[in-house]
Amino acid sequence: MREDATSVASFLCRPLVWLERNIRFEPAGRGYTDHQARAMDEDLSLSKEVDQFILQEMDTVPHLEALLLLWNSRPKEWTAEEMAHALYVAPATAHAILQRLARRGLIVNREDPDSYHYESVSAKRDRLIEAVEAAYRRDLVRISRMIHAAAGPAIRDFAEAFRFKKEEE
Repeated sequence: MREDATSVASFLCRPLVWLERNIRFEPAGRGYTDHQARAMDEDLSLSKEVDQFILQEMDTVPHLEALLLLWNSRPKEWTAEEMAHALYVAPATAHAILQRLARRGLIVNREDPDSYHYESVSAKRDRLIEAVEAAYRRDLVRISRMIHAAAGPAIRDFAEAFRFKKEEE
């Protein structure tokens, strides 16, 4: 008991400069250390980046689930038939999903045999996909609704035509 009182007293007697330097006071009255505040800022920034990635790159929930299956099973190669079975879609649909992800540079297509896999292009992209996977596990309903509410594939095809044209110039 005496040790607790002593540590509380020593904390309360610390100079105000130390408190200002080491604790961030929020409007709600909760204090956070600078380390905690930076971690929360980074989490918020990464969360925004995850949402932006999903909105820009994922046409449907099966697109996201295919990417995450490839990510979680790397370096395994998947055929369209295997992916169709895993996603409960027709093989032609799975093939179209995998082709779209490959065109966007998110996965790699090996043509002989016709198979697909996730291949790391950068540590930053890997961290992003890892964050997407964690967010999808944690917030499945919100992310699914976000994808369903986004622009349809026809609008994305139109926008993508301009993206490819710009890259060719």
